[in-house]
Formats: sequence, C-alpha cells, structure tokens
Amino acid sequence: MTVVLAHASALQALQHLAARGEKPRPVSVSGAYGTLKAPSLSEIAGIDRAVLGIGKRIHIAVPSREAAIRRSGVASHVLARPLPRWALLCVDPGLLCLHPIIAAAQMAQRLDLVERISLLYEICGTYATSAGGRNSYAEVKPLASVRTLTRARERLPELRGGALVADALRFATDGAASPAETEMALRFGLPRRLGGYAFGVPVLNREIRAGSFRYADGTPVRKGQPRKPDLTWPELSIALDYHGERSHQTFKQVDHDLRRTNELQISGITCFTLTRHQASDCLATDRLAYQMQKAAFGRIRRYPPGFYAARLDLAARLLQIRQRNWQRLA
Repeated sequence: MTVVLAHASALQALQHLAARGEKPRPVSVSGAYGTLKAPSLSEIAGIDRAVLGIGKRIHIAVPSREAAIRRSGVASHVLARPLPRWALLCVDPGLLCLHPIIAAAQMAQRLDLVERISLLYEICGTYATSAGGRNSYAEVKPLASVRTLTRARERLPELRGGALVADALRFATDGAASPAETEMALRFGLPRRLGGYAFGVPVLNREIRAGSFRYADGTPVRKGQPRKPDLTWPELSIALDYHGERSHQTFKQVDHDLRRTNELQISGITCFTLTRHQASDCLATDRLAYQMQKAAFGRIRRYPPGFYAARLDLAARLLQIRQRNWQRLA
C-alpha cells in the first residue's frame, strides 16, 4: 500500500506523529508525480484514521485527474508537476504525506490572509490543535520553521497556492506555544490596515538574559538568568506575557511569571501582562497598547480612520478561527 496524504490530512498526520514524539522519515523521490501509484479504495479504507487524527474526509494526492477517487469522504488532489526529493514524508509503512509547504499551499486557496497566517504560526509553533481534542491542543515539536518554509517555497516557484503562502509568511514567526499566543502576536503585530496595533512581528518564547540578584557574603550580586517572555520586540525593548487559564492554574505558576516580569525590567525590557479577560475586552486591550506605545516610542501613535472597526473585526475573526480552526477543511 502506498497512499499519499495531502491538504489538511497531511498536517493532521504530521501533528499526531509529533504529539507521540516521533518524526516522519524522508522519502527519496525522483521523476514526476505521474510515476506514483494511484491508490485504491481498499488501500484508503485500510488507513487507521483514529491513530493519525484524520477527520471524516481524507485528502489524498493522485498522479492525474483520471486517478481521482470520486467517493464520499475522499478528496483527491492532482499533483501534475515533478516532485522534489524532499516533498514526501513517511508517517507509516506504505503511507506517505506531503511536506507542510505543499499542504499549506493546497489549503491556502480556501483561506483568507488572517487564516493563512494563523495556520503558519501553528505549523511553525510548538502546539497542535488537531492532536489535543476539542477546544484544546497538544504540545509538539514544530513541523517546520519560517525559514524552511520560505526556502521550500522558493524551490517550488510554480506551486499552486504558493504565492498565497509567501504573502502570509511575511507576518509569521516561529515558536508560538499556544493558539492564544498566536492571537496576541497577530493582534499586536499585524499592520493597522489589517486591524493590528502595528508593533511588528514579535519574537516568541526566546530566552533573554534577565537581571536577578544572589547574595555573596551578605552582599547582593547581580547575576543574569535566562527568561522567556511570551512575546518580545527586542528592537523596541518591550515584551508581553499572556496569562491564560491553562498555564496559570496555580499560584506557583503565577508567581513564576511575576518574578520573571520583575527581572526583565532590570535587563531593560519593559514587560507588560495581558490576561484572558483583558484580551476579550477591546477597550482594555487598547489601553494596554497605548501603554506599550508610550514605552516603545515615547508617545501614543495616531491610528487612521477605520482602525477601531478593523481591530474589532480582527479580534472577532481570530475568535472565529480558534472556534472553527483549519480542520473544518478536512
């Protein structure tokens, strides 16, 4: 059996493999897509969808239109151009899937810009919504990075949907640890025309040598400690920590983040805090953005007409994306 998973099914399989701490194996491919064997219905029926986290519809790659399987619950995607050697990954014996850049390009054709950016944050992040159950997510190793996706896109200039992915990659970054971090990165980082506060693409969960003190012979001595703010804009010397319910269920977790915030101040990074309740209140988020602007630029920047309606639309759009997710395409 040799079936090639495509579109959303490819990402679901890769995420579930990552959730188990396993890596897909590269497959050496030469020649054209047409050299691949067209799968049969019996081969597709033999796939354990539950183990791979594949939804009711399974997306497969086929070598030609004639090989497309026209059955309920099966979506065929024709791959009509030569296949690079790195484009297939083995997730199970006899079962392959497309590289994330190709799967993302296939999905991008049915996603708007904000959805595409959110999808890339998840592909390049350390969480997987398809592997965590309803309204949840699992912690995984990233499927790719912005750099590897960009390089892969450049090596596939004629990839259908590739231009849409390239456009979204301008606003993407690595290291998002949760859907909430992705939402905050977009709300604070995107340009004002898209409803963001225009602080630029942040650095996520990157270690910063923060200042702290220890005592030597009764004398306080400064000693740097590595700290990881959720979102950081190093060139602006500001950071933002998101306090969600999942990661702040105990006082110990809250205390850890408060200590981290205080130590970052010593290192010259002004760290702000945003809670889930504040994030759901656009006026509270506005006030926080003003405070961040004051710290970063020394003044509050003016926003163009229509911005406040745009930022409401963006917040509502991100909430809708979290509730529906990209898996609705499966």
